[in-house]
Amino acid sequence: MNRVVRTSLRLLLAIACIVAAAPNAGAVQSSGSIQLIPSKQTAIAQEESFNVDVFFTNTSSHTPPQGLLSVPATVTGPITIDLGCVDCSCSQQNTAALMFVPGAQAGCNLKGAGVAGCAAGLPGEVLINLDPAGVNAPNATPVFLAQITLKNTLPELPVLGIRAGTSVCSVKACVTPPNQQCAFCSAEGCTFVAGVSPQQDLLRCKHSCFNQVNFTNGFDAYIFQGVLIEDDANFNPATESFRLELSRPGFPPLVSINVPGIPQTAVDTWQLNGPGNQNTAGIDLIKITRQTGVGCQNSFRVTVRFYGNLNSLQGNDDPTLRTLIQFDGGTPFVNEEPWQRLQSGNLRNDIEIVSAC
Repeated sequence: MNRVVRTSLRLLLAIACIVAAAPNAGAVQSSGSIQLIPSKQTAIAQEESFNVDVFFTNTSSHTPPQGLLSVPATVTGPITIDLGCVDCSCSQQNTAALMFVPGAQAGCNLKGAGVAGCAAGLPGEVLINLDPAGVNAPNATPVFLAQITLKNTLPELPVLGIRAGTSVCSVKACVTPPNQQCAFCSAEGCTFVAGVSPQQDLLRCKHSCFNQVNFTNGFDAYIFQGVLIEDDANFNPATESFRLELSRPGFPPLVSINVPGIPQTAVDTWQLNGPGNQNTAGIDLIKITRQTGVGCQNSFRVTVRFYGNLNSLQGNDDPTLRTLIQFDGGTPFVNEEPWQRLQSGNLRNDIEIVSAC
C-alpha cells in the first residue's frame, strides 16, 4: 500500500471529498470504510489458521441544505490489506508473522459480486482485486467483498495490526441525477490479532542487576540478569528445556537460545558454560540459582551471557525490547520495557518490577 502517498494527500482529500454542484442541486460528500472481521482475534496458536471477512461500507451522502441523505457510491480496487502492523500507521511490519493462505475462489476463501479474486502482494500484503467497474454500494448497508484466510507462524504472536485501504480516489459518489458532479475519496479500516496471552513477569533482582547490550569491534555482548517465580514443586532446570529470546516487539528475535537442559553443578545451582571468550558467537553462560531466603524457595535468579551480532540495535533511540524465558514449553516469563541508551551507545535496562527475594 502506498502509505506515503495516502498520508501526504490526506489533507487534500479532506477537501476533494466534498464537491458542490449547481446551486439548486445541493452537494455530495464521498466517504467509506473497510471493515475487517477476524473469525478469531486473540489466543491464536502457532500454525493456527483463521478467516478475515472484508466489507465495504458506503458513508457517502448529500450535504446541506438537502440533509445527510445517503447516496450510492462505487469503490474500485484493489483493496490492499497490510499484515503484521507493529504501529498504527503500519510503517513497521513483521511481514513473516501472518501468512496468506490462498482459497478456492480465485484465491479468496469466499468472494462477493464484483470481486475478481484475492492474491498475495508485496511481503506482508494481500490484495483483493475488483472488477474494472468496481463494486456498487447503494446505501450504508455493508457490502461483503471477500473472506481471506491467514495463518499465524509465530510461537507467541504479539498484538499486531491488520490495516486495509483503497487507493486515494477509489470511492466515487455523485450528485443525483447522476454524473452532474462527483466526489472521490478513499476508504480504510483496521483491526488486530494476538496470540496466547498467559504469561508471567520477569522480575528485577532485589539489588539492582542491569540487563545490558554492549557493542564492540568483535561480537556484541547481551547480558540478562533477572528473577522468576516458579511454583512447580518439581521444577528442575536440568531436565527441562530452556528458551530465551530478545526481540523488538512484533519482530523476529535478535537473540535466540534453545538448550535441552542446564546441568546441575551444585546444590540449588544449575550452570552451562560456553567457550569463555568474546571471539566466539553463541552462549557464554547460563546460570540459574535458587534463592534461599525465607519464603523464597520458589524464586530463581537467572543470569545469561551471549555473544553475537546485535548491530541492528545501534542508534540514538531508547528501544523497547522484549525478553522471553520459557521452560519445557510452559507459560513464558516476559518483560517488555524501554532500554536506556547510554552515552557510549550501549543499552541498559533495570526491570521495573522488583523481586522481594
